[in-house]
Amino acid sequence: FVEPLIGSHPFLFPAVALFLVTLAVRPIEKLTYNTIGKLLFRKRQKYQNALKDAAEGMTTIRIPEKLLGLITHIVSENLRPVNTSVYVYDEAKNTYFIRAIRYPSKIDERIDFSSDEPLIIWLKENRQPVVLEEIEHWLREERSRPHKEVLTSELESMRKKLLSLNASVCIPSFYHKAELLGMLVLGDKKSGD
Repeated sequence: FVEPLIGSHPFLFPAVALFLVTLAVRPIEKLTYNTIGKLLFRKRQKYQNALKDAAEGMTTIRIPEKLLGLITHIVSENLRPVNTSVYVYDEAKNTYFIRAIRYPSKIDERIDFSSDEPLIIWLKENRQPVVLEEIEHWLREERSRPHKEVLTSELESMRKKLLSLNASVCIPSFYHKAELLGMLVLGDKKSGD
């Protein structure tokens, strides 16, 4: 179509065609990227919106029990675990006890944590979540332990505690300086993911 207008010069037609394609590629690439991004990251956007709404809601709550209840509600609604609980440190008793819970039929509410238990010590020292699958893997494969000084008995104690809580992951969540003030305990996802 363009060739009769610009003549039959051997380099002119490819140059014009390349210029037109170059102009069209960027808008097409941007449209494709945005469309695919919306489809692939829809779930991430949902979580981000939920976190934004939660953050806005949390700023209006002044009663700690209500705030912890809101946290367990938001986590449960968005992650869909079979159970969710928050344990908080009681300095007078030197114990972590349950302060908020979602789906309590899945959890024995009488289980408390002494501050010298291996699970609590791990959370304080590493400031990383404890995942039941990882502990079971470390117990099977001694060579793959991230810290060789962690004894098998301590790992077994941590595994038993998580099983008694029907927990898949325990996340250290609240700190004041070096002190662990609380943790979030989550069960498996309802979907099985």
